[in-house]
Amino acid sequence: MMFNGSSNSTDDLHCTDELARLILCPLIAGVALLGNVLAVLSIRVRDKFRIPTYAAISCLAVSDSLAVIFRLARALTCRICVLYYDTRTCLSGKHTLYDKFGAIASIPSFISIHSSFCHLVLFSVIRYIIVVHPMFAHRYLTSGKVLRYSGLAWIVTFVISSAYVYCCVQFYLENEWFIKRFGYIDLVSVFYLFLITLPPLLVLHIAKKKSIPSTLTEQVKKMNLMTVSISVITVVSLLPTIILATLLFPEVDPLTEDQVETFMTVAQLTFFLGHMMHPVLYFWIHVVQKKRQNLRHHHTTHSDVHRESAIPMCGSSQYKTSLVVK
Repeated sequence: MMFNGSSNSTDDLHCTDELARLILCPLIAGVALLGNVLAVLSIRVRDKFRIPTYAAISCLAVSDSLAVIFRLARALTCRICVLYYDTRTCLSGKHTLYDKFGAIASIPSFISIHSSFCHLVLFSVIRYIIVVHPMFAHRYLTSGKVLRYSGLAWIVTFVISSAYVYCCVQFYLENEWFIKRFGYIDLVSVFYLFLITLPPLLVLHIAKKKSIPSTLTEQVKKMNLMTVSISVITVVSLLPTIILATLLFPEVDPLTEDQVETFMTVAQLTFFLGHMMHPVLYFWIHVVQKKRQNLRHHHTTHSDVHRESAIPMCGSSQYKTSLVVK
C-alpha cells in the first residue's frame, strides 16, 4: 500500500509537471510576448519614441520578446528530449540526436536572454543619467543615441555569446571534451548572466539614491519605482535557473528524472512570469501618467472657469462701479 501511495503521488507530480510545461508555460509566454509587442506598438503610435526613456523601453521590450520566443522554443525542445531519453544521459557522456538538437536550440535562447539583460542594464543607465544629470541628458541624450546604444548592446551580446555558441557547436559535433564538461559550461553561463545584471543594477541604484535631487515629480518617482521593480523581478526570475544549473552540476549527487523536470518547470515558469510583468509595469506607468495629465487638465479648466466667472458682466452694478473707478 505504501508503494502504491508513493507511485500515485509520483504520477500526480508528473501529471502536474506535464500540465504546467505544456499548457501553463506557453500560455504565460504568449501573454508576455503579446504584452511586450503591445508596449512597443503603444509607444510608436503615441509618438513617444522620440523620448529617450520610452525609446529604451521599446528596445528592452523587443529584446524581451525575442527572449520569450527562443526560450519557449528551447523549452519545447527540451520537452521532446525528455520524452525520448533519460534527462541525465548527456551528463554521463551519452547523447542522442535530441541532445544535439537541444544544444543548438540553446544558442538563440542564450543570445536573446543575454541581450535582454544587457538592455535592462542600458535602461537603468539611461534612467540614472536622466535623473541625476538632467542637463546633460537634455543636451546629449536623444532617442537616436539610445538606438545606437541598443545596437552596440546587440553587438557586444553576439561577441561575448560566441564562446557559448562555440561550446554548443562542439557538443553538436560530438567533441568528447565538451560533452563531459557541458554541465560546467551551463553553470558558468548562468552565473555570468547573473553577474552582469545584479552588480551593475545595485551600483546604479545606490549611486542614484545618493545623488538624487530632493524635489522630484511624481512621474519621475513612479518611473524610478518601475526601474527598480523590473530589475528585482528579472534577478529573481533567474534564481531558479541558477539553482537548477547548480543541481545539475556533474559532481553534485544526481537528481531523479522527476526532480529535474520539476526544477525545469519552475525555472521556465518564473522566467516567463518575470517577462510578463515587464509590460504590466510599462502600462502601469502609462496609466498613472495619463490620470495625472487628466487631473491637471481638469484643474486648469476649473480655474479658467472660476476666473471667467469673476469678471463682471456688462450692465451689472459691479461693472458700472468698475467703470467709475477707472
